[in-house]
Amino acid sequence: MSTNLIQVPLKHTAAIDLGAGLRHVIDKDYFQPSSLFASDLQTVTATRDVVAEFSDSKVDFKSPEVISQYLQILDALARKFPDDGIEFGWSSTIGHGRSALEAVHSIHTERMNAVYQLGAIYCALALKESRYTEDGLKKSCNYFQLAAGTWQYLQGMVEATPNRAPRECDSNTLECLEQLMMAQAQECIWQTAVANELKDSVIARLSMQASLYYQKAFEKGTQSPQIILEWLNHMRVKQYHFAAAAHLRMSNVALQSQQYGQQVAHLKVAAAKCAQAFKHKRYVNSFVIEDLSGLDTVIKDTLSAAEKENDLIYLQVVPSESDLKPIVGTNMVAPVVPEILKQGSSEEKLFADLLPYMILQVAQAFRERQDDFVVAEITNPINQANQKMLQFLNERNLPASIDAIQQPENLPDSLLQHAWDIKQRGGVEATDKKIAEVAELAFKSEQLVRECRGRLDMDESEDRQLVSMYGQRTRPPMEVAAQDIIGKLEKLDSYLSQAKVGDAHLRQSYATMKVDLEVYSGPQEQLQQVIPDSKYVALDSQVTMTIRTLRELLTQVDNLKAESSKLADEVEIRGRDHNILPKIIEQYKRDKSAAYNDDGSFNERVFEPVYEEHLRMYNPDLEHVHNLIQRQRQLQEQISNAYADFTTIWADRSSESQTRREKVLSHFESVYISYIELLGHLEEGSKFYCDFLVKGTAVVQECEQFLARRRVEAQEMEARNQHGMFPGVWRSPTAPE
Repeated sequence: MSTNLIQVPLKHTAAIDLGAGLRHVIDKDYFQPSSLFASDLQTVTATRDVVAEFSDSKVDFKSPEVISQYLQILDALARKFPDDGIEFGWSSTIGHGRSALEAVHSIHTERMNAVYQLGAIYCALALKESRYTEDGLKKSCNYFQLAAGTWQYLQGMVEATPNRAPRECDSNTLECLEQLMMAQAQECIWQTAVANELKDSVIARLSMQASLYYQKAFEKGTQSPQIILEWLNHMRVKQYHFAAAAHLRMSNVALQSQQYGQQVAHLKVAAAKCAQAFKHKRYVNSFVIEDLSGLDTVIKDTLSAAEKENDLIYLQVVPSESDLKPIVGTNMVAPVVPEILKQGSSEEKLFADLLPYMILQVAQAFRERQDDFVVAEITNPINQANQKMLQFLNERNLPASIDAIQQPENLPDSLLQHAWDIKQRGGVEATDKKIAEVAELAFKSEQLVRECRGRLDMDESEDRQLVSMYGQRTRPPMEVAAQDIIGKLEKLDSYLSQAKVGDAHLRQSYATMKVDLEVYSGPQEQLQQVIPDSKYVALDSQVTMTIRTLRELLTQVDNLKAESSKLADEVEIRGRDHNILPKIIEQYKRDKSAAYNDDGSFNERVFEPVYEEHLRMYNPDLEHVHNLIQRQRQLQEQISNAYADFTTIWADRSSESQTRREKVLSHFESVYISYIELLGHLEEGSKFYCDFLVKGTAVVQECEQFLARRRVEAQEMEARNQHGMFPGVWRSPTAPE
């Protein structure tokens, strides 16, 4: 198409079977059969196929309606499906040729691409209109304003979620496109005014406003890695062209008012503007250069005649450009956001009976909160109470002190129970594996951080090569551009440093108890050999009664522990059997509109009362836990009193062999307690590193995206440099002007 305006090319997108992708998501993540939505799946597939067929030559006045329908479909999908459930692929068409297909798993990003495509369609429709009729220019102007409004709307989308924006949707590129569309819309107004032979002063102000729009577009274009030299030169030529045209018209106004000196001054400025325009003619459309040449010829001819007449006849002083009254532009255009972007979704019937994915996410989030609640309010208090009781008894050498008396040769039941428990947990072999597993996770975590730093170091090295190549800094250095990522890496390093200290302490603790654990894990005879026998002594009634009292209290301790263990099992079963999802679904169906905010976003807070009501099923369990803890405190008080009586009576009767046996039994009791604590710390360490790897992997992806983005920038810069222009030099915010 022959034109002196710029057409922003439509993006290319890969054809996908959107319906098949959604069907897979439904079958995998939802509790409903996809066959119920066969008609809806066909609709979205058919619409996406039409969108995929659009090209610069295959658009018409119905195309915006297709995009509108597709955007409403995407709105419906965003309300019902996870954002990352489907892969979409688009190729950028601005910049230096068509880019490689960029695959993105995001409905939100797909919506941005569709909005961008709408802006390009409006631009294409504007250029399809006749530029020789007033009606054609009017329609063209309207389409350009709609294109500008579309890209302005897209800027708002990008600002809201910048991490999901397509590559060419940075703020400078979008603002450049918006200003370019405004310039071309204003040019339509100017052309209409010229055709209708309006006053020179009116045409001059319209022309100057077009020049200002092209200037703004150029300035933003130089800051964008996407805008090519051909476009930049086009905008620069147009800027000077319309400024020259404005001064030419004002020279006519001066002539009409017999201000012959001002006439010559305006013509001289116009000639200078044309000369500046010609400096940027490289790669510019020949139609634009022909228009400029025609204007330049008229200006030079008129200037030559005007200077001669003024020099010979009028002899008026020719003012300098700075003394001329500025030409104030008259703006006749504005970005117009299409109604199809402002109206609400009319596709609410699509997947009407499909539960929104957010419902499943809310239910899952509540389930995780429920699990955390159970751990915090029931499981942890029970475990802490059991641990405190073990520590309490160990501080009093119970039951070792009475086992040494009552069982001078046989292994005490408590010791055998500890040995059985350690063997059930896998003993030394399982602990070695757990230690190795945590060490491996720690190594992977350190490796992940090194990968992040490696990518940043790679960018820093490549950036130094750019500086060396161009002899100047052409973009922010890595430490500025990656400031957020560097901050995240510093936090990850801090977490790892603290974890290393904890890991070293755990390994040291395990090393001190490993030999004793091997004894625990071995055959009973081995344990028997390390426990020294003591001499049997006859006990009087007072000692026997005191020991019997302690033994009964220790039995109550075992019963209390068994009761708390049973409660924990019952709570786990109850949580598994009472799913909150049906209650969430019931609340959603009762009032669907309440589940969404005014802006269409999902309002999960509306389900908080359902969650709070759901948690009330644990009220009896919370009371039971409280009761267990109270009973344990009472039991500890009784044991303290009984043990005090025992130590008073037995203080002077213990033999050397009994003391030795008691000491060894107490030592193995302490080893068991330390072993249980070690397992808990190892579990926490494993969970820490697993969470660390998840968060760290996200940072690695950020680093990869950052490096890829910077390499694209470098390629764009190299391409511009080969075309003979570099778009500007980056300066530090603190650098002097």
